[in-house]
Amino acid sequence: MTRFTSLFAFALLITSLLSPCWATDTLPTTVVEHWLAYLDHHEYQESWRSAAPYLQRAIPAPQWTQTLVAHREPFGKVIQRQHSMTEYKTTLPGVPNARYAIAHFLTSFEKKDQALETVVMTLDSEGIWKAIGYTIK
Repeated sequence: MTRFTSLFAFALLITSLLSPCWATDTLPTTVVEHWLAYLDHHEYQESWRSAAPYLQRAIPAPQWTQTLVAHREPFGKVIQRQHSMTEYKTTLPGVPNARYAIAHFLTSFEKKDQALETVVMTLDSEGIWKAIGYTIK
């Protein structure tokens, strides 16, 4: 192996160790699906704890749980979820300017055949995507 190739391989290794796969400007669908799994398993407190500070300041944990119990649990278990699209924005109404990703999922539940789940995530200062909002229609 040439010295250049060795240096390149070393630099690539160091870069991969210092730049985790979740530190990216593009939201991996798996990040949103992981967060949605908290909701699927009724782990509402964990979904709140892993959310962005903005959501935590806007909605206290007990209110977050109460809202999800009232508006999501009636649909029952998830049967199927399919990512439909993700939009990227730097401005949204009512929140500070930042990097946002709005991920839309077409979801079937036990008691609701078709629903649209929308998760709004923001990229924090450490490059980690965190939820700041969730809606289901």
